[in-house]
Amino acid sequence: MIPASPVQTAFAAPVALGSAIPKRSSGMFVPQYGMTMWFSVSVGIGAPGENLGLWSACNGLGVQFAAETLKVGGTYDRPTVLPGSVSYGNITLERAMTSVDSKKVQEWLRHVTEAWVNAPEGGAPKGPTGGGDRFHPGTAAKIELYHRLDEPAVASWRLRDVVPVSWSAPPLTTSSGGVAIEKLVLAHGGFLDTDGGGSSTVAGRGKFVLSGPGGSIHFQYNPDSVTVSRGCSMNLLGQQSRDEYEYEMGMPGDWTIAYHGLVVEGAETVRTTTDLLRRWIVPDPARATAPTPLDVRLGDGSNTLLSRHVALTNVGLTFTRFTRMGTPSRASVDLSFVALQPQRGAQPRTGGDGRPRDPLVSRQGT
Repeated sequence: MIPASPVQTAFAAPVALGSAIPKRSSGMFVPQYGMTMWFSVSVGIGAPGENLGLWSACNGLGVQFAAETLKVGGTYDRPTVLPGSVSYGNITLERAMTSVDSKKVQEWLRHVTEAWVNAPEGGAPKGPTGGGDRFHPGTAAKIELYHRLDEPAVASWRLRDVVPVSWSAPPLTTSSGGVAIEKLVLAHGGFLDTDGGGSSTVAGRGKFVLSGPGGSIHFQYNPDSVTVSRGCSMNLLGQQSRDEYEYEMGMPGDWTIAYHGLVVEGAETVRTTTDLLRRWIVPDPARATAPTPLDVRLGDGSNTLLSRHVALTNVGLTFTRFTRMGTPSRASVDLSFVALQPQRGAQPRTGGDGRPRDPLVSRQGT
């Protein structure tokens, strides 16, 4: 068990609370209340068991559920609530500065700065297209609350993907004397384990994958939204009577699919992604003006509108982060496609990857 800091042990349990606790008797359960001044916070910085020391104050522990309220016509006596996003506030830690623990904090901040700024991949791990499953995972932290320091913790919270937001020292002045209190603010990926302890990436489940001649792009993060549309024309043929008109419905147009808010991370991944998209936006060299056929998959592939044969019609790249050498290391990507389907009665051909492919046309009738 982590020992208490000097500030923590300086307090005693409130007498009034003890008087409110039921006395022990046969068959009666006495609850173990967590005491706000008896807690421990450990923030790991690398090797197992290494941490940033103990803290005397911890604020901001909590979770927010941003439910979305749906406006339903005719239903005015109750809200219709849909699940939204889950978010966590920043954790603020405070303590008196010491030569040992405060030095650990500065070493950790220096380590994070080195990883964020000076890493050759711009802060992202180097790997094949799409990289690994964890990006900027940060470190781990644990907060424990006690009833008594010589008893097991009443409650504990394990924070994942912890990264620093800010550190500050108090104003230094000769006009007043006092203990110097340092503050460390942390952002984290939450303490409610919903993905087996993984990071904030999709970790291999439901990734957006785009494949074509020359390779595949495995986007590390799913798009924030997808727009699918299709239209058809209506032609007026004539008027049968005063109130009756005859129309003819034209052939439906192509399905168009737009993926918004895709993100690629890491200098090597950004370079590979850019090269493939630049290659795929032009016509297939083997078929003159025919589009380059691609395969897109989002999720498990069960939605045939979002996972199918497509042709790339528009690419939007915004480079938002660079290495010290000026190499792009992060980009937001918007992609637009038109759906393709095999042409009936056509002979199969061989694609760029050597596998048989059906000739594709850019008009879909179903």
